[in-house]
Amino acid sequence: MFIKKIFASRALSKYFAVLLVLSFTSSVFAHKPIIYLDQGWTEEERKDFYETAQGSYLVPLAWFLSLEQVGAEEDHHGDYPLFSDHRNIKKFGYLVKSKQDGNLHNLPLGFAVESVENGDAWLGYSCAACHTNEIKYKGKTIRIDGAPTLADLDGFVSHLYAAVIETVEDEERFNRFSERVVGSHDSPESLELYDALRVYADKAEAYSIRNHSEVKYGYGRLDGFGRIMNELFVDDLGVSESRFEPNAPVSYPFLWGTSDHDFVEWSGSTDNPLIRNVGEVLGVFGGVSLQDFSTLGQNTSRVLELIKLENLVSILQTPQWPEEYLGKINKKKAASGRVLYEQVRGDEPSCVSCHALKNEEGQYPLTPAEENLFGAQFVSGSNRYRSRNGLKFCHTGCFYGKFRACIACPIYGGDRIAGSSLA
Repeated sequence: MFIKKIFASRALSKYFAVLLVLSFTSSVFAHKPIIYLDQGWTEEERKDFYETAQGSYLVPLAWFLSLEQVGAEEDHHGDYPLFSDHRNIKKFGYLVKSKQDGNLHNLPLGFAVESVENGDAWLGYSCAACHTNEIKYKGKTIRIDGAPTLADLDGFVSHLYAAVIETVEDEERFNRFSERVVGSHDSPESLELYDALRVYADKAEAYSIRNHSEVKYGYGRLDGFGRIMNELFVDDLGVSESRFEPNAPVSYPFLWGTSDHDFVEWSGSTDNPLIRNVGEVLGVFGGVSLQDFSTLGQNTSRVLELIKLENLVSILQTPQWPEEYLGKINKKKAASGRVLYEQVRGDEPSCVSCHALKNEEGQYPLTPAEENLFGAQFVSGSNRYRSRNGLKFCHTGCFYGKFRACIACPIYGGDRIAGSSLA
Protein backbone atom coordinates (compact mmCIF):
# COMPACT_ATOMS: atom_id res chain seq x y z
CA MET A 1 0.00 0.00 0.00
CA PHE A 2 2.82 2.38 0.94
CA ILE A 3 4.61 1.66 -2.36
CA LYS A 4 1.42 2.27 -4.32
CA LYS A 5 1.01 5.65 -2.60
CA ILE A 6 4.58 6.57 -3.51
CA PHE A 7 3.99 5.69 -7.18
CA ALA A 8 0.65 7.50 -7.14
CA SER A 9 2.32 10.53 -5.58
CA ARG A 10 5.04 10.50 -8.23
CA ALA A 11 2.50 10.06 -11.00
CA LEU A 12 0.50 13.02 -9.71
CA SER A 13 3.69 15.06 -9.44
CA LYS A 14 4.55 14.29 -13.06
CA TYR A 15 0.97 15.08 -14.08
CA PHE A 16 1.05 18.49 -12.41
CA ALA A 17 4.53 19.11 -13.78
CA VAL A 18 3.24 18.50 -17.31
CA LEU A 19 0.31 20.83 -16.69
CA LEU A 20 2.70 23.48 -15.39
CA VAL A 21 4.92 23.16 -18.49
CA LEU A 22 1.92 23.30 -20.84
CA SER A 23 0.54 26.31 -19.02
CA PHE A 24 3.89 28.08 -19.20
CA THR A 25 4.34 27.16 -22.87
CA SER A 26 0.90 28.42 -23.87
CA SER A 27 1.38 31.67 -21.98
CA VAL A 28 4.78 32.26 -23.59
CA PHE A 29 4.04 31.26 -27.19
CA ALA A 30 0.32 31.97 -27.62
CA HIS A 31 -1.08 35.33 -28.68
CA LYS A 32 2.27 37.05 -29.00
CA PRO A 33 1.68 40.57 -30.26
CA ILE A 34 2.41 41.17 -33.93
CA ILE A 35 4.95 43.85 -34.77
CA TYR A 36 3.67 46.28 -37.40
CA LEU A 37 6.24 48.33 -39.28
CA ASP A 38 5.65 52.00 -40.00
CA GLN A 39 4.47 51.93 -43.61
CA GLY A 40 2.34 55.04 -43.54
CA TRP A 41 -0.96 53.46 -42.49
CA THR A 42 -2.96 54.10 -39.36
CA GLU A 43 -4.45 51.16 -37.50
CA GLU A 44 -7.85 51.96 -39.01
CA GLU A 45 -6.44 52.12 -42.55
CA ARG A 46 -4.73 48.78 -42.07
CA LYS A 47 -7.98 47.25 -40.87
CA ASP A 48 -9.77 48.65 -43.93
CA PHE A 49 -7.19 47.02 -46.19
CA TYR A 50 -7.64 43.68 -44.45
CA GLU A 51 -11.44 43.62 -44.43
CA THR A 52 -12.86 45.76 -47.24
CA ALA A 53 -14.96 43.60 -49.54
CA GLN A 54 -14.38 44.09 -53.27
CA GLY A 55 -17.08 41.93 -54.86
CA SER A 56 -15.56 38.45 -54.65
CA TYR A 57 -18.01 35.62 -53.94
CA LEU A 58 -16.06 32.46 -53.17
CA VAL A 59 -18.46 30.54 -50.91
CA PRO A 60 -21.38 31.27 -48.58
CA LEU A 61 -19.94 32.24 -45.19
CA ALA A 62 -22.04 29.73 -43.23
CA TRP A 63 -20.87 26.94 -45.55
CA PHE A 64 -17.21 27.88 -45.14
CA LEU A 65 -17.56 27.76 -41.36
CA SER A 66 -19.38 24.39 -41.50
CA LEU A 67 -17.56 22.35 -44.16
CA GLU A 68 -15.33 19.53 -42.98
CA GLN A 69 -11.83 19.01 -44.30
CA VAL A 70 -11.24 16.62 -47.18
CA GLY A 71 -11.20 13.07 -45.83
CA ALA A 72 -12.14 14.27 -42.34
CA GLU A 73 -12.38 11.54 -39.69
CA GLU A 74 -13.95 11.64 -36.26
CA ASP A 75 -11.53 12.49 -33.46
CA HIS A 76 -11.57 11.14 -29.89
CA HIS A 77 -13.96 13.93 -28.88
CA GLY A 78 -16.49 12.89 -31.51
CA ASP A 79 -15.76 15.97 -33.63
CA TYR A 80 -14.72 16.31 -37.25
CA PRO A 81 -11.99 18.80 -38.28
CA LEU A 82 -13.47 21.77 -40.10
CA PHE A 83 -12.04 23.27 -43.25
CA SER A 84 -11.96 26.70 -41.57
CA ASP A 85 -9.72 25.46 -38.76
CA HIS A 86 -6.69 27.72 -38.60
CA ARG A 87 -4.31 24.77 -38.70
CA ASN A 88 -5.81 23.80 -42.04
CA ILE A 89 -5.73 27.38 -43.36
CA LYS A 90 -2.03 27.67 -42.49
CA LYS A 91 -1.27 24.58 -44.61
CA PHE A 92 -2.03 26.69 -47.67
CA GLY A 93 0.15 29.58 -46.55
CA TYR A 94 -2.58 32.06 -45.65
CA LEU A 95 -2.14 34.20 -42.58
CA VAL A 96 -4.37 33.86 -39.57
CA LYS A 97 -5.70 37.03 -38.01
CA SER A 98 -4.57 37.97 -34.54
CA LYS A 99 -6.67 39.60 -31.86
CA GLN A 100 -4.97 42.85 -32.83
CA ASP A 101 -6.39 42.55 -36.34
CA GLY A 102 -9.93 41.93 -35.10
CA ASN A 103 -11.67 38.75 -36.18
CA LEU A 104 -15.45 38.58 -36.00
CA HIS A 105 -15.83 35.18 -37.67
CA ASN A 106 -12.35 33.80 -36.97
CA LEU A 107 -11.53 34.19 -40.65
CA PRO A 108 -8.12 34.09 -42.35
CA LEU A 109 -6.53 37.47 -43.00
CA GLY A 110 -7.63 38.96 -46.31
CA PHE A 111 -10.94 37.11 -46.54
CA ALA A 112 -13.85 39.55 -46.47
CA VAL A 113 -17.54 39.10 -45.77
CA GLU A 114 -19.66 39.98 -48.79
CA SER A 115 -23.25 40.99 -48.10
CA VAL A 116 -26.02 39.74 -50.37
CA GLU A 117 -29.32 41.56 -50.72
CA ASN A 118 -32.09 39.37 -49.27
CA GLY A 119 -29.66 36.51 -48.84
CA ASP A 120 -26.95 34.99 -46.69
CA ALA A 121 -23.50 36.55 -46.50
CA TRP A 122 -20.69 35.16 -48.63
CA LEU A 123 -16.96 34.94 -48.12
CA GLY A 124 -14.59 36.36 -50.71
CA TYR A 125 -11.04 37.43 -51.34
CA SER A 126 -9.81 40.91 -50.50
CA CYS A 127 -6.51 42.52 -51.56
CA ALA A 128 -4.82 41.59 -48.29
CA ALA A 129 -5.09 37.83 -48.89
CA CYS A 130 -2.54 38.04 -51.71
CA HIS A 131 -0.60 41.11 -50.64
CA THR A 132 0.29 40.65 -46.97
CA ASN A 133 3.05 38.60 -45.41
CA GLU A 134 5.00 38.06 -42.21
CA ILE A 135 8.56 37.43 -41.11
CA LYS A 136 9.05 35.21 -38.08
CA TYR A 137 12.39 35.58 -36.34
CA LYS A 138 13.50 34.55 -32.86
CA GLY A 139 9.96 34.25 -31.55
CA LYS A 140 8.81 37.55 -33.07
CA THR A 141 6.28 38.02 -35.87
CA ILE A 142 6.76 41.07 -38.09
CA ARG A 143 3.85 41.97 -40.37
CA ILE A 144 4.69 43.37 -43.83
CA ASP A 145 1.67 45.08 -45.41
CA GLY A 146 1.57 45.06 -49.19
CA ALA A 147 4.10 42.22 -49.40
CA PRO A 148 3.59 39.28 -51.79
CA THR A 149 1.91 36.31 -50.17
CA LEU A 150 3.42 32.85 -50.14
CA ALA A 151 -0.03 31.27 -50.16
CA ASP A 152 -1.17 28.48 -52.46
CA LEU A 153 -4.46 29.79 -53.85
CA ASP A 154 -4.85 26.91 -56.27
CA GLY A 155 -4.38 24.32 -53.54
CA PHE A 156 -6.70 26.16 -51.18
CA VAL A 157 -9.54 26.48 -53.69
CA SER A 158 -9.06 22.91 -54.96
CA HIS A 159 -9.36 21.50 -51.43
CA LEU A 160 -12.34 23.73 -50.66
CA TYR A 161 -14.14 22.48 -53.76
CA ALA A 162 -13.18 18.88 -52.99
CA ALA A 163 -14.67 19.32 -49.50
CA VAL A 164 -17.91 20.55 -51.08
CA ILE A 165 -18.09 17.63 -53.51
CA GLU A 166 -17.40 15.11 -50.72
CA THR A 167 -20.21 16.69 -48.69
CA VAL A 168 -22.64 16.34 -51.59
CA GLU A 169 -21.70 12.71 -52.21
CA ASP A 170 -21.58 11.50 -48.58
CA GLU A 171 -24.97 11.43 -46.83
CA GLU A 172 -23.62 11.29 -43.27
CA ARG A 173 -21.18 14.07 -44.00
CA PHE A 174 -23.95 16.19 -45.49
CA ASN A 175 -26.19 15.55 -42.49
CA ARG A 176 -23.51 16.90 -40.15
CA PHE A 177 -22.98 19.88 -42.45
CA SER A 178 -26.72 20.57 -42.56
CA GLU A 179 -27.00 20.41 -38.77
CA ARG A 180 -24.37 23.12 -38.52
CA VAL A 181 -25.89 25.36 -41.21
CA VAL A 182 -29.67 25.08 -40.74
CA GLY A 183 -29.93 23.15 -37.45
CA SER A 184 -31.38 19.95 -38.92
CA HIS A 185 -30.77 17.32 -41.57
CA ASP A 186 -34.32 16.18 -42.35
CA SER A 187 -36.24 19.40 -42.85
CA PRO A 188 -37.36 21.34 -45.95
CA GLU A 189 -34.54 23.79 -45.23
CA SER A 190 -32.05 20.91 -45.30
CA LEU A 191 -33.40 19.74 -48.66
CA GLU A 192 -33.04 23.26 -50.07
CA LEU A 193 -29.52 23.39 -48.70
CA TYR A 194 -28.63 20.14 -50.47
CA ASP A 195 -29.98 21.40 -53.80
CA ALA A 196 -28.02 24.64 -53.46
CA LEU A 197 -24.86 22.75 -52.50
CA ARG A 198 -25.27 20.45 -55.51
CA VAL A 199 -25.52 23.44 -57.86
CA TYR A 200 -22.45 25.00 -56.25
CA ALA A 201 -20.52 21.71 -56.53
CA ASP A 202 -21.27 21.51 -60.27
CA LYS A 203 -19.98 25.07 -60.75
CA ALA A 204 -16.92 24.30 -58.65
CA GLU A 205 -16.13 21.27 -60.79
CA ALA A 206 -16.54 23.33 -63.98
CA TYR A 207 -14.20 26.00 -62.58
CA SER A 208 -11.57 23.38 -61.77
CA ILE A 209 -11.76 21.87 -65.25
CA ARG A 210 -11.45 25.13 -67.21
CA ASN A 211 -8.60 26.37 -65.01
CA HIS A 212 -6.67 23.12 -64.83
CA SER A 213 -3.00 23.30 -65.71
CA GLU A 214 -0.28 20.69 -65.95
CA VAL A 215 2.01 23.31 -64.42
CA LYS A 216 1.88 23.09 -60.63
CA TYR A 217 1.88 26.58 -59.15
CA GLY A 218 2.89 25.76 -55.60
CA TYR A 219 3.25 28.43 -52.95
CA GLY A 220 3.56 32.09 -53.79
CA ARG A 221 2.70 31.85 -57.50
CA LEU A 222 -0.47 32.08 -59.57
CA ASP A 223 -1.48 32.53 -63.19
CA GLY A 224 -4.13 35.03 -62.18
CA PHE A 225 -4.19 36.60 -65.63
CA GLY A 226 -4.92 33.27 -67.31
CA ARG A 227 -7.73 32.54 -64.87
CA ILE A 228 -9.25 35.98 -65.38
CA MET A 229 -9.37 35.32 -69.12
CA ASN A 230 -10.97 31.91 -68.65
CA GLU A 231 -13.57 33.28 -66.25
CA LEU A 232 -14.46 36.18 -68.55
CA PHE A 233 -14.38 34.56 -71.97
CA VAL A 234 -15.37 30.99 -71.12
CA ASP A 235 -17.67 31.29 -68.09
CA ASP A 236 -19.15 34.79 -68.31
CA LEU A 237 -19.19 35.12 -72.12
CA GLY A 238 -20.03 31.44 -72.59
CA VAL A 239 -17.52 30.59 -75.34
CA SER A 240 -15.84 27.31 -74.46
CA GLU A 241 -13.48 27.55 -77.47
CA SER A 242 -11.72 30.46 -75.79
CA ARG A 243 -10.45 28.30 -72.95
CA PHE A 244 -6.69 27.93 -72.72
CA GLU A 245 -4.40 26.46 -70.11
CA PRO A 246 -3.34 28.99 -67.44
CA ASN A 247 0.23 27.75 -67.44
CA ALA A 248 2.21 30.91 -66.66
CA PRO A 249 2.25 31.32 -62.87
CA VAL A 250 4.14 34.34 -61.59
CA SER A 251 4.87 35.61 -58.11
CA TYR A 252 2.51 38.06 -56.48
CA PRO A 253 3.84 41.64 -56.68
CA PHE A 254 4.46 43.91 -53.74
CA LEU A 255 2.15 46.93 -53.69
CA TRP A 256 4.22 49.83 -52.43
CA GLY A 257 5.20 52.14 -55.28
CA THR A 258 2.64 50.79 -57.76
CA SER A 259 0.85 54.14 -57.92
CA ASP A 260 4.04 55.59 -59.43
CA HIS A 261 3.80 53.27 -62.44
CA ASP A 262 2.02 54.28 -65.63
CA PHE A 263 1.32 50.63 -66.46
CA VAL A 264 0.64 47.73 -64.08
CA GLU A 265 0.70 43.91 -64.28
CA TRP A 266 4.03 42.14 -64.74
CA SER A 267 3.64 42.48 -68.51
CA GLY A 268 2.52 46.12 -68.39
CA SER A 269 -0.83 45.27 -69.94
CA THR A 270 -3.00 48.07 -68.54
CA ASP A 271 -2.59 51.72 -67.65
CA ASN A 272 -5.87 52.06 -65.77
CA PRO A 273 -5.83 50.94 -62.12
CA LEU A 274 -9.62 50.63 -61.92
CA ILE A 275 -9.80 48.41 -65.01
CA ARG A 276 -7.03 46.29 -63.59
CA ASN A 277 -8.78 45.97 -60.23
CA VAL A 278 -12.18 45.17 -61.73
CA GLY A 279 -10.53 42.45 -63.81
CA GLU A 280 -8.89 41.08 -60.68
CA VAL A 281 -12.25 40.89 -58.90
CA LEU A 282 -13.83 39.06 -61.84
CA GLY A 283 -10.95 36.59 -61.78
CA VAL A 284 -11.29 35.80 -58.07
CA PHE A 285 -14.90 34.70 -57.98
CA GLY A 286 -16.65 37.87 -59.04
CA GLY A 287 -19.08 37.87 -61.96
CA VAL A 288 -20.21 40.01 -64.88
CA SER A 289 -23.16 39.86 -67.28
CA LEU A 290 -21.85 39.43 -70.83
CA GLN A 291 -24.59 37.38 -72.51
CA ASP A 292 -27.76 39.31 -71.69
CA PHE A 293 -27.74 42.68 -73.43
CA SER A 294 -30.41 44.03 -71.06
CA THR A 295 -27.95 43.72 -68.16
CA LEU A 296 -24.75 44.01 -70.17
CA GLY A 297 -21.75 44.98 -68.07
CA GLN A 298 -23.41 44.65 -64.69
CA ASN A 299 -20.91 43.02 -62.38
CA THR A 300 -20.18 42.27 -58.75
CA SER A 301 -17.14 44.53 -58.35
CA ARG A 302 -17.54 47.27 -55.75
CA VAL A 303 -16.14 50.31 -57.53
CA LEU A 304 -16.17 52.71 -54.57
CA GLU A 305 -14.42 50.14 -52.40
CA LEU A 306 -11.85 49.46 -55.13
CA ILE A 307 -11.09 53.18 -55.35
CA LYS A 308 -10.75 53.27 -51.57
CA LEU A 309 -8.31 50.36 -51.63
CA GLU A 310 -6.33 51.93 -54.48
CA ASN A 311 -6.03 55.13 -52.45
CA LEU A 312 -4.75 53.13 -49.48
CA VAL A 313 -2.12 51.49 -51.66
CA SER A 314 -1.02 54.90 -52.96
CA ILE A 315 0.07 55.97 -49.46
CA LEU A 316 1.62 52.62 -48.50
CA GLN A 317 5.34 53.07 -47.90
CA THR A 318 8.23 50.72 -48.52
CA PRO A 319 9.06 48.79 -45.34
CA GLN A 320 12.39 49.75 -43.85
CA TRP A 321 14.78 47.16 -42.45
CA PRO A 322 13.87 46.82 -38.74
CA GLU A 323 17.28 46.70 -37.11
CA GLU A 324 15.82 46.51 -33.62
CA TYR A 325 14.31 43.12 -34.48
CA LEU A 326 16.47 41.67 -37.26
CA GLY A 327 19.81 43.25 -36.43
CA LYS A 328 22.03 45.48 -38.54
CA ILE A 329 22.80 44.59 -42.15
CA ASN A 330 26.32 43.29 -42.69
CA LYS A 331 27.44 45.63 -45.49
CA LYS A 332 30.27 43.34 -46.61
CA LYS A 333 27.99 40.31 -46.95
CA ALA A 334 25.34 42.43 -48.64
CA ALA A 335 27.88 43.53 -51.26
CA SER A 336 28.88 39.90 -51.87
CA GLY A 337 25.22 38.98 -52.21
CA ARG A 338 24.67 41.68 -54.83
CA VAL A 339 27.51 40.20 -56.92
CA LEU A 340 25.83 36.78 -56.82
CA TYR A 341 22.47 38.39 -57.64
CA GLU A 342 23.83 40.02 -60.78
CA GLN A 343 26.06 37.11 -61.84
CA VAL A 344 25.31 35.03 -64.95
CA ARG A 345 25.97 31.31 -64.40
CA GLY A 346 26.56 29.44 -67.64
CA ASP A 347 23.38 29.37 -69.71
CA GLU A 348 21.26 30.54 -66.80
CA PRO A 349 20.30 34.22 -66.67
CA SER A 350 21.13 36.23 -63.60
CA CYS A 351 18.57 36.98 -60.90
CA VAL A 352 18.60 40.65 -61.84
CA SER A 353 17.62 39.89 -65.44
CA CYS A 354 14.08 39.13 -64.22
CA HIS A 355 14.08 40.92 -60.86
CA ALA A 356 15.55 44.32 -61.58
CA LEU A 357 17.11 46.59 -58.97
CA LYS A 358 16.80 50.36 -58.79
CA ASN A 359 19.75 52.43 -59.96
CA GLU A 360 21.44 55.24 -58.04
CA GLU A 361 18.69 57.66 -59.11
CA GLY A 362 16.06 55.33 -57.63
CA GLN A 363 14.76 54.23 -61.05
CA TYR A 364 14.27 50.74 -62.43
CA PRO A 365 15.86 49.96 -65.83
CA LEU A 366 13.30 50.45 -68.59
CA THR A 367 12.80 48.86 -71.98
CA PRO A 368 13.29 51.08 -75.06
CA ALA A 369 10.13 52.95 -76.07
CA GLU A 370 10.64 52.14 -79.76
CA GLU A 371 10.35 48.38 -79.27
CA ASN A 372 6.56 48.40 -78.82
CA LEU A 373 3.55 49.90 -80.58
CA PHE A 374 2.57 52.05 -77.59
CA GLY A 375 5.84 54.00 -77.51
CA ALA A 376 5.91 53.25 -73.79
CA GLN A 377 8.69 52.06 -71.53
CA PHE A 378 8.32 49.16 -69.12
CA VAL A 379 10.34 47.82 -66.21
CA SER A 380 12.73 45.19 -67.56
CA GLY A 381 12.07 41.55 -66.77
CA SER A 382 8.85 39.63 -67.29
CA ASN A 383 7.73 36.03 -67.60
CA ARG A 384 7.73 35.30 -71.33
CA TYR A 385 4.92 32.76 -71.01
CA ARG A 386 2.80 35.29 -69.14
CA SER A 387 3.40 37.89 -71.85
CA ARG A 388 2.76 35.43 -74.66
CA ASN A 389 -0.52 34.22 -73.15
CA GLY A 390 -1.72 37.80 -72.87
CA LEU A 391 -1.57 38.07 -76.65
CA LYS A 392 -3.72 35.02 -77.33
CA PHE A 393 -7.00 35.67 -79.07
CA CYS A 394 -10.44 34.84 -77.69
CA HIS A 395 -13.75 34.61 -79.51
CA THR A 396 -16.15 37.52 -78.96
CA GLY A 397 -19.24 35.30 -78.85
CA CYS A 398 -22.45 37.33 -78.79
CA PHE A 399 -20.44 40.54 -79.30
CA TYR A 400 -19.53 39.57 -82.86
CA GLY A 401 -20.37 42.41 -85.24
CA LYS A 402 -21.89 44.59 -82.53
CA PHE A 403 -18.94 46.57 -81.14
CA ARG A 404 -15.68 47.88 -82.48
CA ALA A 405 -14.11 48.19 -79.04
CA CYS A 406 -14.29 46.27 -75.82
CA ILE A 407 -13.44 48.04 -72.56
CA ALA A 408 -9.73 48.68 -73.01
CA CYS A 409 -8.51 47.79 -76.48
CA PRO A 410 -9.86 47.67 -80.05
CA ILE A 411 -11.11 44.38 -81.42
CA TYR A 412 -8.56 42.64 -83.61
CA GLY A 413 -10.43 41.18 -86.56
CA GLY A 414 -14.14 40.52 -86.67
CA ASP A 415 -14.79 37.83 -84.10
CA ARG A 416 -11.75 37.81 -81.84
CA ILE A 417 -10.11 40.11 -79.31
CA ALA A 418 -6.74 39.92 -77.66
CA GLY A 419 -6.87 38.34 -74.23
CA SER A 420 -5.40 41.42 -72.62
CA SER A 421 -8.33 43.53 -73.84
CA LEU A 422 -10.19 42.68 -70.67
CA ALA A 423 -7.20 42.66 -68.32
